[in-house]
Amino acid sequence: MPKIDEYELEVLSAFEKNQLKSVATKAELAKFKAAARATAIKDRRVNIRLSSGDLNDIQVKALEEGGAVPNVNCQRLA
Repeated sequence: MPKIDEYELEVLSAFEKNQLKSVATKAELAKFKAAARATAIKDRRVNIRLSSGDLNDIQVKALEEGGAVPNVNCQRLA
């Protein structure tokens, strides 16, 4: 875990005590919610060819960073 400086500790403490208040307007919140929904939509399929080594490296890196490993349907081409 990265080190947290004094300012970040202060913000975290205020957050945990529910002392922070939103400054976003209702219009901004609606815009942010729409952007979040659009980001989560998975409406495209992508087919790419990778060497087994490259695919393994991608999966290892994703696990190291705590992200989800993409669902990869591998097909061996002769």
